Amino acid sequence: MLFTGFGCSVDDAQQLGDALDTIAEAGFTHAEIRPRDSELWLNGDLNHRELGRYVNVLARFGDRLSYTLHGPYELNLFDGDGRHRRLLGAAVEFARAIGASAVVVHPGRMEKHLFGGASMDELMARERRALLEIAEQENVWNGSLALETWFAVDGVAYSYAIWPAQLARQVERIAHERIGVCLDIGHLQLAASWFGFDFREAVRRLAPLAAHVHLHENFGVLTGDARTELGHGDLHVPPGWGSLALDEALEDASFARVPVLNVEVAARLARPHLKGILLECKRLAGLERAEGVHT
Repeated sequence: MLFTGFGCSVDDAQQLGDALDTIAEAGFTHAEIRPRDSELWLNGDLNHRELGRYVNVLARFGDRLSYTLHGPYELNLFDGDGRHRRLLGAAVEFARAIGASAVVVHPGRMEKHLFGGASMDELMARERRALLEIAEQENVWNGSLALETWFAVDGVAYSYAIWPAQLARQVERIAHERIGVCLDIGHLQLAASWFGFDFREAVRRLAPLAAHVHLHENFGVLTGDARTELGHGDLHVPPGWGSLALDEALEDASFARVPVLNVEVAARLARPHLKGILLECKRLAGLERAEGVHT
């Protein structure tokens, strides 16, 4: 079994029920909840007013969909501000409340205010301590934390997780069964094209550590602004629309943890094409090494 199931990201907090119904009708097994504009996270804590609304809506689809969660986008465990540590705890509390099997965590990033004398090794150790503290609270939640592959340009801050070997080493140093990689294939393509490492080798290195997978495409042109007309930037177009040779990328990947394959495509592109996107995911999962994939 290569993947546990096939997911699709949901951004629209106000039309959450409609979005989930559409995803379920298209045949997806999972939805990835991405609470960006709902004030679910408030001053480093979980906003229980919004929590109740989410839980009520998601429970209506519990017989048709399972869930994963994209953690807070501003979370940065390099930061010593206690709000970041609380924010990670808030994400896990929400994951427990909705039964999410994985939480995607943005890796530590060197934002301007962090250049205060601490070395990268010291900041990475800080991140490891925070992740381990959460992961060992098994009575709270028993899912996986997944550190996402990264790229950097313009306002996107530098992270060690640009480099596959460094991200792999960070996860291996943590050495906890509930902490892994979120293999974001689109991000990895952009980083490989710009920073000059081998994309297929990077997939091979990270796949055994992957607790979760994000699938989307671009054209390998790293710019700060996504410009679909020119093929620039982190476009998040559906699989098959970009320049990435997905068959070659996945054919020799060994996913030891059996993650969910989640399509992270802009909603305006996903909704009109959901059934075709799912068919492409299943086709990719039907490669020779993926026999027995659960669909």
